[in-house]
Amino acid sequence: MLCSLGKDSIAALILAQQDGVQFDHVYFVNMRGAEFEETYDFISKVEHTLNLKIEILDSPCTFDEQFYKKITKGLHAGQNRGWAAVKSGCHFQRDMKVPAMTRMYQEGNADIYISLAVNERNRAERKFYAKDYNIMVITFR
Repeated sequence: MLCSLGKDSIAALILAQQDGVQFDHVYFVNMRGAEFEETYDFISKVEHTLNLKIEILDSPCTFDEQFYKKITKGLHAGQNRGWAAVKSGCHFQRDMKVPAMTRMYQEGNADIYISLAVNERNRAERKFYAKDYNIMVITFR
């Protein structure tokens, strides 16, 4: 399971354990340069509390490389990407986390779970997930 360590991912881990699901591996993608030291303390607490091992994978680029990367197409070509605009999708996720997920999936090393709150069902129906991955979506209230 690829885990962001956000509330939805932690809830999915807890619910899966309550349902008897055992994960061979839980992965966290380190967005090099964007993580606080407290993140690693939290990983240790989650490992201890849920009795599992979280493997930390490095993203293919650093946070600064993404932040200062130039936009190559469209109205804003030539400008720095800067902070991700929520309404247009998150290039940080696409460029920093999705490559690790894609590599694991293509190598046959991972089943991919995406945990979504019940009011986020529209995210599970995006063509991206259905087209590129055999995604198992966990929703909860």
